[in-house]
Amino acid sequence: MRILLLISLMSCIISGCTNDISEVNELLSEDKLLVEESKDVRMIYSDSARVNVIISGPRMLGYLDKKNPKQVFTDGVKAEFLDGYGRVTSYLEAKYAVRDERNKLIHCKDSVVIYNANNEKLETPEIFWQESDGIMRTDKFIRITQPSRGDTTYGVGFESNEDFTSFTIKNKFSAKMTTSEMQSKLYPEKNQE
Repeated sequence: MRILLLISLMSCIISGCTNDISEVNELLSEDKLLVEESKDVRMIYSDSARVNVIISGPRMLGYLDKKNPKQVFTDGVKAEFLDGYGRVTSYLEAKYAVRDERNKLIHCKDSVVIYNANNEKLETPEIFWQESDGIMRTDKFIRITQPSRGDTTYGVGFESNEDFTSFTIKNKFSAKMTTSEMQSKLYPEKNQE
């Protein structure tokens, strides 16, 4: 009796393990979004055998979709910009970034900070970096600290070269702000928590 029950049970299990070929093909379809995860990433960009930028982050998701390939740095990103001698001229840090591979555009957001060789510092909630022309832009609130001049500048909208040595503030203002007002402009994501 036990043997008959065991045989019945096994035949039910085996008959339940069939694969529909259309379901398998759908899973393996090229249109399906494939994702690969990388840890402790370090990407090096060069031009004419000269390293220009080093991008690193603790975790990156690579979306291999043919129509919209992208890399997402979910746990922070750091970009170091180098001169012709391999010296770091500026660097960028953000808590989150997405690189649109097709358009060569990097969107950094959440506590974006950029430093240059003069120890000048830009803070903004979001910035777009166009790889093809090396320009960084934002239409968000910004704060620029320039210790050598003893100056802090506030504004909305910003454009700069990668070295953060030549920049334009679109709507500059110098109104006095409370610390909490300034924090809410620079870090709007913290207000949503």
